[in-house]
Amino acid sequence: MGEQGPLGTAAGVSPADPFVGRADGLELIAAAIAGASTGRGSVVLISGEAGIGKTRLAAEAVGSSDTDRLVLWVSCSDGDGAPPFWPWTEALGPLVGSASLPPEVLA
Repeated sequence: MGEQGPLGTAAGVSPADPFVGRADGLELIAAAIAGASTGRGSVVLISGEAGIGKTRLAAEAVGSSDTDRLVLWVSCSDGDGAPPFWPWTEALGPLVGSASLPPEVLA
């Protein structure tokens, strides 16, 4: 995993740095966020080689949305040491048992 700064910022990347060439990815993520506003949930998986801008793409997409929806953010290692379903455990673990979630979400 790469070093991370505040949510959505990779170390060494300034929000002022130009963000170019990812319009298709931004549109796809924006559509998923907009769909959540109408009750249509989804999962967006951003994958690729180290250093190609996955974290920046996610940060730009979430930062440019005008929603107050909960966004779960998970990073995965390329190594073989993680147990099965580790990203799901990392993303959903903190939410399970949260008093702020309705019972039907926890079922």
